[in-house]
Amino acid sequence: RAADDHVLLITFHHIICDAWSTWTLLNELWTLYPLIKADAPLPPNLLALPATTYGDFTRWQQTMLAGAEVERLWTYWQRQLANAQTILDLPVDHPRPLMPTYRGASHTRTIEDELTQNLRNLARAENATLYMTLLAAYQLLLHRYTGQDDILVGSAMAGRSQAQFANVVGYFVNPVVMRARLGGNPTFQTLLQQIRTTALEAFAHQDYPYPLLVARLQPQRDPSRSPLFQVDFSLQKLPPVAEQFKQASQQNDADLLMLEPFDLAEEEGQFDLSLHLFDEGETLRAVFKYNTDLFESATIAHMADHFQQLLTGIVNNPQARLGDLPLLTAPERQQLVKTWNDTQTDNLAFPLTQPVHQVFAAQVERTPDAVAVVMAGAGNSAFRIPHSAFDLSYRDLNRRANQLAHYLGTLDIGPETLVGICLERTPDLVVAILAVLKAGGAYVPMDPSYPAERLAFMVEDASVRVIVTQRALADRLPTAAPLLCLDEAWVAIADQPDANPAVMVQPHNLAYMIYTSGSTGKPKGA
Repeated sequence: RAADDHVLLITFHHIICDAWSTWTLLNELWTLYPLIKADAPLPPNLLALPATTYGDFTRWQQTMLAGAEVERLWTYWQRQLANAQTILDLPVDHPRPLMPTYRGASHTRTIEDELTQNLRNLARAENATLYMTLLAAYQLLLHRYTGQDDILVGSAMAGRSQAQFANVVGYFVNPVVMRARLGGNPTFQTLLQQIRTTALEAFAHQDYPYPLLVARLQPQRDPSRSPLFQVDFSLQKLPPVAEQFKQASQQNDADLLMLEPFDLAEEEGQFDLSLHLFDEGETLRAVFKYNTDLFESATIAHMADHFQQLLTGIVNNPQARLGDLPLLTAPERQQLVKTWNDTQTDNLAFPLTQPVHQVFAAQVERTPDAVAVVMAGAGNSAFRIPHSAFDLSYRDLNRRANQLAHYLGTLDIGPETLVGICLERTPDLVVAILAVLKAGGAYVPMDPSYPAERLAFMVEDASVRVIVTQRALADRLPTAAPLLCLDEAWVAIADQPDANPAVMVQPHNLAYMIYTSGSTGKPKGA
């Protein structure tokens, strides 16, 4: 880019190199650069060849896998991951594709100096490491997002547990599975001690190859998800050579190689979500990598906010229960707790001592000719209105609801009496609901598309006195309650008075009973 400003871009396949190897290569570049620049002879053994090669590593691994050690490792992981919940259901913005595309993006957040130092202090006080503390916080974040008590997170190990392979260039990385059990709402201190034990045991058993672990555990497989875990975590501390680069840039020595990171957008999403933290001394840099097929950037930005809120709450009160630690930012808390829950109203506009149908009647007096109901495509209305699209004024709606209310009164409908309403979406439905309230009763909405068995259950469970419906739906309804088919009975209903019924009903009287979906068992009337 200039005589003294260049971009060095090295591209390699991950199968032959990992991050540790990259720093090894840069360290050698740092050593060679000033000599080559000065055209000086290279001293013998300046860069001694490693005593071992990657081939030696593969032979060591094959020997380990053929011996008794592999069974010791397998026994641990089999016990550690027994009955684990291997699918993490994070709330996503888009439907999960059938096959992953690995499209991704990243969001970077700097954790300020004071919070970083407080996290270090907490880790020391709890006889843990910064890695363990941040991992526990991350698993707590996932627990709060999903409600799941069993959280599996992948964490890449350097894979160089054998000292003789420390300076060998190659792919040694092996992910391990960090399991957290968060049931029972323990304190963060308790969770941290659990994660400390889990991490130490995982480090001691990290040599068991992850592909072999998946093959032997045989977890539930889903081609749209990675097996065992769908999120991962890492904390990286820059090696000594990085500090040399930093010092050289400060010295501004022309004979030294000055390097600084050249940030590139990370556009791959190997997992649903990854949290990569970089220990930069005074601060921590958090990079949230995510799959763009699943998440919008704004969602991940909010997640980063929540993670920082959790960290702040943790260092302020590590004895707090997991469910009590703060997650929301101040603006979110204001919106959720204050703004959206502001129930103060003008009692003159919405009198709290009047039932809703009386408030409606007052509106009829104010605007009798204003449009109250609009419908396109009338269908088979009980009112036989021939137009393909029509509306009802407040006066007409009130008059018809009053006539039906008076008719319901002749059927002993009054306060605390339940009336089923099973009608198609026509003006009849609006008239029927309002009429039941005017009669003093309470309505039970009954969707005509529901199975006959469910409708029968609702009628029996609610002790419905009568069902307001239409002849076309009558065959689907139970015989436990009499039917009032509006399209057949309207001639008789129209003979009733159209004045507001004088029924004594108070705001505390029952207005309706609506049944739950029953997706978690038997439907319940609320």
